[in-house]
This record gives sequence, C-alpha cells and structure tokens, in this order.
Amino acid sequence: MPAEGPPRFSRNDLDTEVAKRLKAIRQSKRLTRQELASEAGIACKTLARHEQGRQRPSEPALRRLATALGVQISDLAPGWKDDDLNRLTTGTEHPGVGLRLLRKERGVSLETAARAAGVDASTLSRFERGMHASRKLARRVEGSIDDRLALTSHALARLLRFEDAEKLTVKCEEMGSDDKRSIG
Repeated sequence: MPAEGPPRFSRNDLDTEVAKRLKAIRQSKRLTRQELASEAGIACKTLARHEQGRQRPSEPALRRLATALGVQISDLAPGWKDDDLNRLTTGTEHPGVGLRLLRKERGVSLETAARAAGVDASTLSRFERGMHASRKLARRVEGSIDDRLALTSHALARLLRFEDAEKLTVKCEEMGSDDKRSIG
C-alpha cells in the first residue's frame, strides 16, 4: 500500500525518459512485464504503455513500480528525489519512524527485521522513512478523527518483543511522536 495523500507530482512533471528507465531497470532485475505488473498491482497492458512511452504513470503507480523493483522513486523519476526523501504520508500517522528507533534500540538489523516481516530490506527502509506503506507491513485503519497505519506483521512484533502487531504499532507511534517533538 503506497503512501497516500494528495499527489505531490503530476504526470506532466515526468520527463520522457521515465519509460526507458522503467524498462531498463525491470530488465536488469530480470523481471517479465507480467511479474512486475502483478507485484506493482497494475495491469500488464498499462505497464507496456508506460514502458513504450505512450502513457506516463501516475504518482501512486510510479511509487508502486519503484517499490516492486526495489529502487527509489528517484531512480525512475530523478526530479522527484529531494521531495521524496522527506515524504511522509499526509493526514496519516506513520509508524515507520518509531519502528526504526525501536528496531535500533533493540539491536535488530534492518535485514533481520525485514526477513521477519516478509519484505526486502529496501522496502522496510523506505517504510521506516515514512515513504511507503507496504501491504505486507501495514494496513490503513480508519479512526474517528484521522486514519492511521497499523502494522500487520506479528512475526516482526515478536522479534521486537511485543505480544502482537497492534501493541507494536502503538509503541512505534509513541516513539515516533516523541522523536518528532525532540526534533521540532
């Protein structure tokens, strides 16, 4: 589940080379169009149009493609780099910052935590920076005031010594809030 909120870029902001970069990265990862489209949650025909330069991907689609390829969005759209590095989900508390602090506090490596959560290390790293909300890591929960992301991996929760994913989520939110206050 990619980070949601108002789009920060329009398709017109993408240069025409995005098609070539997308195809080259997919081929370098030895993925078929069908495999990448399935992983990114888009139609194979849509991916073909993106790679052929007949249609520019939307921001959410480009984010899903980057995640599925295991690259930064800036690898596909270099002009988006500065903003993307600091992107937090708009209108949503993101437990990623707290998760990173907690993981480091407990001495758990990024790779070990990623394995427990069933994702690759780059996906977990982006999640910890608030850039993405992978379906394997979190789900959006509607609240009375605001939506929030709730962690879903009980294996990750147990690794970090929590009873379940909900208790881990609450602790990550607390830690993330404390960290934001100390920075601000």
